[in-house]
Amino acid sequence: MIARAGAIALAALAYAALVSCTTTTTTAVTDPSLVRSPTETTGAGRAKIHTELGGGYYARGQYEIAIEELNAALKDDPGYAQAYGVLGLVYSEIRDDVQAERHFDRAIALSPQDPEVRNNYGWFLCDRGRETQAIAQFELAIGNPFYRTPDMALVNAGRCAGRIGDRQRAEGYFQRALAAAPSSGAANFYLAEIAYKSGDLSAARTRMRVAMQSSPTAEGLMLGACIERKLGNKREESTYISQLRQRFPDAREATLIDSGGCL
Repeated sequence: MIARAGAIALAALAYAALVSCTTTTTTAVTDPSLVRSPTETTGAGRAKIHTELGGGYYARGQYEIAIEELNAALKDDPGYAQAYGVLGLVYSEIRDDVQAERHFDRAIALSPQDPEVRNNYGWFLCDRGRETQAIAQFELAIGNPFYRTPDMALVNAGRCAGRIGDRQRAEGYFQRALAAAPSSGAANFYLAEIAYKSGDLSAARTRMRVAMQSSPTAEGLMLGACIERKLGNKREESTYISQLRQRFPDAREATLIDSGGCL
């Protein structure tokens, strides 16, 4: 499903988290401790390593250290677009919107064709209620023929379209995401949600089972339980609820499902 997750010439780390329902990409490593201190002799080489470190710390929620590493990257190479892009993500996460937008704008100015930056900036805009502007950014990302993960921007565009009530357009984006990545847990989840809300429980159940083949999330497990509850399948409902309580005991969804609530 989905998570925090550009990789342009660098290795990408994709995240998926339906809990936060974002699909972003950052140049990162899974563990900053695995990256050695910069030993490159060129500014660009050192900037790349600092950016990878910064992305790793961002992924771990260590935002202050991430900012330090990314600023170090820009000290080594003031024109390194990827560092600006990841700084945009970090500042977005800590809700410093002025700095976030400033860094996204700089990344785009330096690398206007970068689909990862467009996708990440698009999600920032969507999350701040600027859906129309956001979808334009997603379209720019999707339109790049060299974008390795267009399904991420397609899912984000679908979510954004759904936020402004354009369900038909949202469904179209999710279907296109599946065409690009047939196993996309996020696309299947959101299509299951649309089917559930429109009363097509059979389709919702089918989509949800595919979605659950990816890493389960609190929101996904709750939707699965709600689908099975409406279908009267108590055993399947109990299985979803059990997983929800076990995996995400402190999640809002666990409390809601225990009180008899549903989406």
